[in-house]
Amino acid sequence: MAAIRSALHPGMVVLDVGGGKRPAIAPDLKASLDLRVIGVDISQEELEAAPPGCYDQTICGDITEGTALPAADLAIARSVTEHVTNPSAMYLHILRALRPGGSLISYVPNKFAPYALLNAALPNQLSKVLLSFLHWESKGETGFPAHYRHCYPSRLEALLLGVGFRDVQIYPAYRSEYCNFLLPLHASELAWQIFTSRLNQRNLCETFTVIAQKQPESCGASSVDAARVVGDLTH
Repeated sequence: MAAIRSALHPGMVVLDVGGGKRPAIAPDLKASLDLRVIGVDISQEELEAAPPGCYDQTICGDITEGTALPAADLAIARSVTEHVTNPSAMYLHILRALRPGGSLISYVPNKFAPYALLNAALPNQLSKVLLSFLHWESKGETGFPAHYRHCYPSRLEALLLGVGFRDVQIYPAYRSEYCNFLLPLHASELAWQIFTSRLNQRNLCETFTVIAQKQPESCGASSVDAARVVGDLTH
């Protein structure tokens, strides 16, 4: 992702949240910038399957339950939010791990996209089988249940501001290729994507990228009521 590459600077400490066996940063780029990359995932098996040299450290644990994280300059979460049951807790723990002025980059599928609506409606095992069959290249890359809690632009923006992030920017994308296995279905998918992009309704996008900042110390710390934030899930 271009957003990740432009955010990297020499000597950074980077949290790759949910990267598992598909790290966000390639080993050659990591080495060229002398980055320290820490892989965080709920599955030890996924972490161990990552290409050699991608991670300097791995942490296996549930980030929504307060898994201890080292201080970092940048946190990356690619296609993770939809799989956690408590996005508020996840982002609050990421915020606490970031150094003042640190950044978050999160790539999120929109819960209102047609493929997400179908995925949410199907049992996880059936969804996994269908995706592996229709998109053979993704075989072995799927399997975690998708909940899509708060996974649409306006809601996630409000959540991030609520836990204490600042300068939250949303970049919607209106293209996806989930239905390219069948021409009539793919044509309908493209028509819908063109329609929503013309409307410029970001809550109807296919996916979106979020970039947010932790405020610098010079701005003064604002207190965050963790109980209130986590309680937000009841809304």
